[in-house]
Amino acid sequence: MTYSQRMSTPISISCVLNGTTILPEYPIDDTSSPQVSPLAPPYFEKNSLFELLYEVQLIRRIWNPTVNLVLRIFPKPTSEKFEILPYTNGEVITGYVDVENKGSVEVPFKALSVSLMGLLKLNHNRPKRFLHLIDLVASSSGTGVDNYVDVDFELLSEKYHLSADSKIGLPSDHILQPRSKYRKFFVFQLPYSLLEDTCEHGIASHFTLPPTTLKKFSEVKYSVLASLIVKSLKYGFHVSALQDRPFRFVPQFSFPVDLESLMPDSDTYRQQFLTKLESIEKLEVAETSKIEAATKMQYSSLCTKLKLACCLSSQASPGRYESIGRCTKKSVFGGSSSGVLLASIDRVNQMEIRLSDSFLGSFMAVPLNLELQYIPPFSSKRQGPHPAIKSMSVSLEILESQSLGVIPFKIDHCLLNDFEGVYLEKIKSGFKALTSRVEAVKCQSFKTELDNDLGAVDSLTIYREKILGLKFESLAPGHEIWSGYPQDDGSSHWTSHIQSSVVFDSSIRDMYLEGKLDAIQMCNMNRMYLVNVALVLSNGLKANVCVPVKFV
Repeated sequence: MTYSQRMSTPISISCVLNGTTILPEYPIDDTSSPQVSPLAPPYFEKNSLFELLYEVQLIRRIWNPTVNLVLRIFPKPTSEKFEILPYTNGEVITGYVDVENKGSVEVPFKALSVSLMGLLKLNHNRPKRFLHLIDLVASSSGTGVDNYVDVDFELLSEKYHLSADSKIGLPSDHILQPRSKYRKFFVFQLPYSLLEDTCEHGIASHFTLPPTTLKKFSEVKYSVLASLIVKSLKYGFHVSALQDRPFRFVPQFSFPVDLESLMPDSDTYRQQFLTKLESIEKLEVAETSKIEAATKMQYSSLCTKLKLACCLSSQASPGRYESIGRCTKKSVFGGSSSGVLLASIDRVNQMEIRLSDSFLGSFMAVPLNLELQYIPPFSSKRQGPHPAIKSMSVSLEILESQSLGVIPFKIDHCLLNDFEGVYLEKIKSGFKALTSRVEAVKCQSFKTELDNDLGAVDSLTIYREKILGLKFESLAPGHEIWSGYPQDDGSSHWTSHIQSSVVFDSSIRDMYLEGKLDAIQMCNMNRMYLVNVALVLSNGLKANVCVPVKFV
């Protein structure tokens, strides 16, 4: 058997949106769980051993108190102590599983499953598996030490003073003897990327493994999981003992957020969706033979079509990041007692902050120029001067977009500055207006694809949270210069250009090294960081404008 075959064989590396299984919310290491899980799905009765290992999360769990599993991961060669350092792409994870029968009777078993998993849990949803590796060597029976290339388990056992009271390997008769302990070693190699069919957008950043994170709205977890699978006449196949060991993963490669500009904005995507729907409606009024011929074209969701040049050639250049602020939610003209404030940032791309080694103990000032436009209310267009800036603050925020389906369009500046969710609701309403037309589609394959697109938009949710305040260098509030531009009705629109700099000090670098500023880009989840500039005028008018920032 070759080295690649002996190493942890990758059985499946699949995206959370490509036919993956929603995992039941079983406890991982809580031995106080009920003997029979109430969420247990039907057990596998006629499946092969391979299918049992692949779908071990779906097998019901009935704990056997006399069986105990102990799972340990060996430290990396660079570790001086018995500690688990972060892993990255291409690195090898080694360890062992001790299987102990503490009872006085024999315990027959079907297999020992040893797998490496990556799980993504979005807000208020069950975790989904996006990475699944199975070590078939460790999961099979056999005595003696398995001959892994470049891995000397006997030497590792001596180095870390492992107890010698365990028999190496599992019994060939699949029976755990009373008061006995068995040891099985495992090896996994972390892949460099997910499979090519993972991303329907064809965007390189969506193929990368996301970093281990635990945020308020989502969680990404990697762990090695060991499960002892048994079979009884009463319950069939079930897991009688389970143990997992989480580890931290930090990706080796990073892709710029700019690659997401290959995706259309929400308006362009809706037009593409509408064009597709109209073409299907025309087909359904044609002859049956034409419908069958069209079916062979294999229409898929619009996200798949984004790889084609025809969807990329019509992309317009990105606009500036801008926002509108008002005192009330009334009409823009004449409804607000203080007028309208339009704030924009003189940037078309994200801010890129390079946290190099020379950044230790110092700070980095990044230019951020603002343009303010003040439109006075209708009732006071001919009266009084413009208001002055009362206060200005800058903060670092996290923004997460999540969906139960593939997010079909990019998160553009309109959504970044959609603080009250009005723009997102407008997008959803536009697609909901097409629901009745989609339900009228007769061809089931077409209808399913259209329903998937509608569901992805309807379940789209955007979360934002402030992380910390940032220092900035600018003119003192009230010292800015405004220029008035006369209008046809005799009023004036006021404009002010403010030159400022945002300061990133060493505390930002510390957060980055601790893994607290990791960006994630997946098909159904996008996590980015924003610099939020908040303005307050002397008449009470407020506005916020955000620009994305990337730390490298």
